[in-house]
Amino acid sequence: SICVRPFEPGAGRFVSGGLRIICGSAEHERQDRFIDRKMNMQTVVVSFPEGKQVDVEIGGFTIRTDQSEKNGGQGSAPEPFDLFLSSLVSCAGIYALNFCQARKISTEGIGLEMHCQRDDKSKMIRLITFQLTLPATFPEKYRTGITRAMELCTVKRHMQSAPEFAIEIS
Repeated sequence: SICVRPFEPGAGRFVSGGLRIICGSAEHERQDRFIDRKMNMQTVVVSFPEGKQVDVEIGGFTIRTDQSEKNGGQGSAPEPFDLFLSSLVSCAGIYALNFCQARKISTEGIGLEMHCQRDDKSKMIRLITFQLTLPATFPEKYRTGITRAMELCTVKRHMQSAPEFAIEIS
């Protein structure tokens, strides 16, 4: 469940208004002021510093977003949707990296890209393909395993009822 309530002035270091978003469970074990262990809740704090900028505090980090100049912003940071897409491919990437590190496989020459195909009518993404490039030196016996590891991406698993995903190895 997600609860959104007005940000309480003076409760943080935000200059202008904001929102506090509370998510029903916390997956990571980081100890910081954003996780209430007794209720298994994670708080994500949003503020609006200026113009079209939106800042998000999560896990002790501040993530800055802005709209492009075309969309009325200054283009000073990625747009929120770009961060959404980045979270998908970086999640798949960390699972690929962990797979390699656990087996002491060099990551030199490994590349990962994400391709998004949009529906012409709705303009919504209908297919997301992770394109994993493995060097010739990558052990053949682990090609299926690294694909299975990337399938475990938590971000992807949280939204699998929406877009379709594919992984291609070249």
